[in-house]
Amino acid sequence: MARSPQVSATIDQELYDDIYKMIENTTFSMSQMVAILLKQAVKERKRKRKNAKEDSTEYNTTDLG
Repeated sequence: MARSPQVSATIDQELYDDIYKMIENTTFSMSQMVAILLKQAVKERKRKRKNAKEDSTEYNTTDLG
Protein backbone atom coordinates (compact mmCIF):
# COMPACT_ATOMS: atom_id res chain seq x y z
CA MET A 1 0.00 0.00 0.00
CA ALA A 2 1.35 3.42 -0.96
CA ARG A 3 2.10 5.88 1.80
CA SER A 4 0.00 8.99 2.05
CA PRO A 5 1.74 12.34 1.79
CA GLN A 6 2.59 13.83 5.16
CA VAL A 7 1.72 17.39 6.10
CA SER A 8 2.74 19.37 9.13
CA ALA A 9 0.63 22.28 10.35
CA THR A 10 0.42 24.55 13.36
CA ILE A 11 -3.07 25.08 14.78
CA ASP A 12 -4.25 27.15 17.69
CA GLN A 13 -4.98 25.53 21.03
CA GLU A 14 -8.76 26.00 20.78
CA LEU A 15 -8.93 24.12 17.48
CA TYR A 16 -6.70 21.37 18.86
CA ASP A 17 -8.96 21.04 21.91
CA ASP A 18 -12.08 20.89 19.73
CA ILE A 19 -10.62 18.12 17.57
CA TYR A 20 -9.36 16.27 20.63
CA LYS A 21 -12.87 16.31 22.11
CA MET A 22 -14.18 14.82 18.87
CA ILE A 23 -11.83 11.84 19.09
CA GLU A 24 -12.00 11.19 22.84
CA ASN A 25 -14.57 8.41 22.60
CA THR A 26 -13.58 7.03 19.21
CA THR A 27 -10.84 4.85 17.84
CA PHE A 28 -9.60 7.65 15.55
CA SER A 29 -6.18 9.17 16.05
CA MET A 30 -5.68 12.94 15.87
CA SER A 31 -4.11 12.50 12.43
CA GLN A 32 -7.03 10.43 11.16
CA MET A 33 -9.59 12.94 12.43
CA VAL A 34 -7.74 15.89 10.90
CA ALA A 35 -7.65 14.03 7.56
CA ILE A 36 -11.40 13.32 7.77
CA LEU A 37 -12.21 16.95 8.62
CA LEU A 38 -10.00 18.30 5.84
CA LYS A 39 -11.57 15.93 3.33
CA GLN A 40 -15.06 17.07 4.37
CA ALA A 41 -14.07 20.75 4.21
CA VAL A 42 -12.58 20.42 0.73
CA LYS A 43 -15.60 18.48 -0.52
CA GLU A 44 -17.96 21.15 0.87
CA ARG A 45 -15.94 23.97 -0.67
CA LYS A 46 -15.98 22.26 -4.07
CA ARG A 47 -19.75 21.79 -3.77
CA LYS A 48 -20.28 25.45 -2.90
CA ARG A 49 -18.09 26.63 -5.77
CA LYS A 50 -19.91 24.37 -8.21
CA ASN A 51 -23.29 25.64 -7.01
CA ALA A 52 -22.16 29.26 -7.20
CA LYS A 53 -20.90 28.73 -10.75
CA GLU A 54 -24.18 27.07 -11.77
CA ASP A 55 -26.20 29.86 -10.14
CA SER A 56 -24.28 32.56 -12.01
CA THR A 57 -24.79 30.87 -15.40
CA GLU A 58 -28.43 30.08 -14.70
CA TYR A 59 -29.41 33.74 -14.81
CA ASN A 60 -27.18 34.74 -17.72
CA THR A 61 -29.59 36.32 -20.23
CA THR A 62 -27.02 37.54 -22.76
CA ASP A 63 -27.66 34.50 -24.95
CA LEU A 64 -31.40 35.09 -25.22
CA GLY A 65 -31.02 37.61 -28.07
